[in-house]
Amino acid sequence: MEAIVSIGNNFFYTRSLPCHVWFFNKNKQDKDSILMIDARNTFRKVNSTINDFNPEQLEGLTTIMKNYRGDNVDFSANDWLKETFENGCYEDIEGLCKIASLDEVIENDYSLTPGRYVGFSIQIDENFDYKGRMAEIHGELAKLNSESVELMGAIQGLKL
Repeated sequence: MEAIVSIGNNFFYTRSLPCHVWFFNKNKQDKDSILMIDARNTFRKVNSTINDFNPEQLEGLTTIMKNYRGDNVDFSANDWLKETFENGCYEDIEGLCKIASLDEVIENDYSLTPGRYVGFSIQIDENFDYKGRMAEIHGELAKLNSESVELMGAIQGLKL
């Protein structure tokens, strides 16, 4: 096993389920490790039912894989790579990638789920108006409750 990549929901036209892509390579250099990539939070929304990788993300994920294979790569080749790998070279990034040792895999009962190794990264949108959104939700709920009362009255033959 050379690498495992977790892909999020809605990457396929016929199924909305997430998947893992496994890369087998009998000739890999480091037999005692596996590259784990959790790309579930790396995607571009095409429409409400389809996601994909934008060209920079796809190039970045490919660069990570090539680097693991021992190829000479440039981690400053695109903005996504520069933002993700600030040091300009591969490093384990919490929530994205980790080179897991065979001992770690054994310690985790041979689980081959990348999320178990890379951990998770909480991303908070600092510009999101949480208070405004909560006010909208409360307004919608109040409207729905009012409509519910009216419908119950109509059902029971009472006029409110």
